[in-house]
Amino acid sequence: MLLPQRPPAWPRVQHTGSLFTLLGAMALLCVLTYRSSNAQMLQGGNTGLVLPAPLSRLQVQLQRRISFLSHRTGFAIQLSFKRADGEFTVVGGNAADGRLLTADDTFLFGSGTKPITAVAVLDAISRGLLSESEPAAHAVDLGIRKLGSNQTLRSLFGQKADNITIGQLLRMQSGVADFDVVEFDRELLERGIATGPLEFVRAAAELEPPFSCNPGACTSYSSTNYVLAGLALLGIDDATDSWENLDQARALPKYSSLSYLNTGPLNRSLTTRGYHSEKNPEGARATGTATLLGGPLLGPLLGLGVQTVSDTVLPKLRTEIWEQDASVLGWTCGNGVGSTADMARFFWDLLVERSILPPDILESMKRTAVINKGWSEG
Repeated sequence: MLLPQRPPAWPRVQHTGSLFTLLGAMALLCVLTYRSSNAQMLQGGNTGLVLPAPLSRLQVQLQRRISFLSHRTGFAIQLSFKRADGEFTVVGGNAADGRLLTADDTFLFGSGTKPITAVAVLDAISRGLLSESEPAAHAVDLGIRKLGSNQTLRSLFGQKADNITIGQLLRMQSGVADFDVVEFDRELLERGIATGPLEFVRAAAELEPPFSCNPGACTSYSSTNYVLAGLALLGIDDATDSWENLDQARALPKYSSLSYLNTGPLNRSLTTRGYHSEKNPEGARATGTATLLGGPLLGPLLGLGVQTVSDTVLPKLRTEIWEQDASVLGWTCGNGVGSTADMARFFWDLLVERSILPPDILESMKRTAVINKGWSEG
């Protein structure tokens, strides 16, 4: 069955190394934000508020597609749209307890958490606690010490780590290896619990080689960057010595559904199930949300190169993340949970209202570089 093509005004996805750090499939599925336009008003939307006629028509079209995709794949899907004159959420499938999904149900955002962590670091920069150009080692080492370890960034990764800056961590330009490899994932998920953030850093440091390039010499996707960014935040935080209590959302408005899960069973806080597979539909080494919400879902929805659902191969679902401990999420690189509506509001406030970060800091965040090495190169 052919699905409608992407409207001409919708941009193609390009993988970049901005501080938004490759939200990729998950963020696009969760969040569509557009500026306001004047239009005739109709009653509609999941909130019961009046929607402009174009938004109401868009809601109907998206609901039709989401319902089809959910029925075809068996996935629970939730998508939210926001602009100044209205917002809505469409859903398909079932929650973890078998009931029909609603706009209030919560999902794991995986790497969609990284922009929130980036905002926390940039907020610290705006307050003079960090700078993009400073070596990351000082703050990271302070964070490691709070974990009860005498290791340092240099002892883990070698002398080359002295040249890593805070800005390089945020832009995926430090060159540090990605802990997220099949062998590590398999062993971790068989256990169902991690010992803490340092386990992920050590896993990356033990890879051969521990760097994909010299710091600053390439843009290469590695979730290790955002665990190290979390350690830097912990290192400068006078309010806590515990990684479990780090306030990632310090700079954000209060979004009712968004939370950051560090320990404890995910099924106590999460209302939808999630799965892990070792390969995505294109055979890449990505895992988690990018694996499940890649070509088969976004391709038909946004026209990203896949036009039919029936011709795609869905990943083999190997491990039910819903039954794992939250520590397996990788802390500040992937521990975000919430509704897509609140994630849409976050991006609206950040990028359209520009109410979260100072203008100069936000402009720095928006500087991008195409990934030129490793996973999703080009």
